[in-house]
Amino acid sequence: YVLVLRAMASMAAALGDAINATGYSELATNASEAFHHAFWDDRSSAYGNDPGGTQSLTLPALHIGAPPAALEPRVVQNLQDDLEHRTDYHLAVGAVTGKILLNVLSDHGLHRSAMRVATQTTEPSWGYWWSQNSSTCWEAFPENEKVSGHTPQGRTTKNHIFLCGGIGEWYWK
Repeated sequence: YVLVLRAMASMAAALGDAINATGYSELATNASEAFHHAFWDDRSSAYGNDPGGTQSLTLPALHIGAPPAALEPRVVQNLQDDLEHRTDYHLAVGAVTGKILLNVLSDHGLHRSAMRVATQTTEPSWGYWWSQNSSTCWEAFPENEKVSGHTPQGRTTKNHIFLCGGIGEWYWK
């Protein structure tokens, strides 16, 4: 939503429509602030209050610039700590945040972390799918199915393309 509002502001500005450019820009700023207030947890100093959701909420927050400037270094460090200590640089995201994971890491100077995530070959990772000769992305990883019971064993669909976009669209700054 925030990205669409910013795109609309940019288009309005390009068309010389200063009133709508300002209006969309203000809506985008307000929506970013609303995201921060809705998901930031002061007690844990993180987005959300569930360690399993750290990446899924922190990545979009950073992508849209939701953290106030004074908190942003802490938010970036929380993401780095989660990658390093909880997931050992493995995927802990869904389709939406998988698309922005590597770019958000690079945007915040975490190039080595992005590279470690991108080059993992054990599950859950893009490299694991590659090692299994997959030409698409899977709905779940087999080990996750066993643990979570999310998808009955052997019933995982293996025809998704959205999540794969994260590694294919990564840019290096």
